[in-house]
Amino acid sequence: THASLFVQDGFAVTHRAHASTDAIAKLLPAVAGLLVEKEVTMLQKAIETPDHPFTVIIGGAKVSDKQPLIQKFTSLADQVLVGGKIAADGYEAESPNIYVAEDFDENTDGARLDIGPVSTMKFVESIQNAKTVLWNGVLGFVEDPTYATASTIIAKALGENSHLTSIICGGDTAGFVENLISENPELQYSLI
Repeated sequence: THASLFVQDGFAVTHRAHASTDAIAKLLPAVAGLLVEKEVTMLQKAIETPDHPFTVIIGGAKVSDKQPLIQKFTSLADQVLVGGKIAADGYEAESPNIYVAEDFDENTDGARLDIGPVSTMKFVESIQNAKTVLWNGVLGFVEDPTYATASTIIAKALGENSHLTSIICGGDTAGFVENLISENPELQYSLI
């Protein structure tokens, strides 16, 4: 049998030039699926008309990918919180509404592998005061549970606050939260 239509329903992979995401769309008529539509709608609302206070959390390791996000959201969000490898590598804020993690958990070699307790609490305080939170990028080297503390605390803070809309973006971040939910079934998250 031959396919007559390609439906892309994996938002997190739409940017990848793989055979299953890019090449097939060149061979068949391609459309966005309902999950992609839902995610685009949520992101569009968060960017265009978020409920304020609006907090954006940027983490992860790809500084070149995150710099444009930080710049974009500096003018849209009430607060931008920067963690992850970006902060660990010494990112400097260009705006007063950007908070860059100031303390870190380190390994025995001195590598900064997670944001520390002071920074984590400042992130949580911002979440507790927010009505909309967009989170892109884990805050530590979450592959090692020792350095997943800040990301776990942030995920729980988002899941426990029913008064806010939280949008979790990026494959690593969404995967981390999905794993956290599967390992802790008592958590009451509603992933979008």
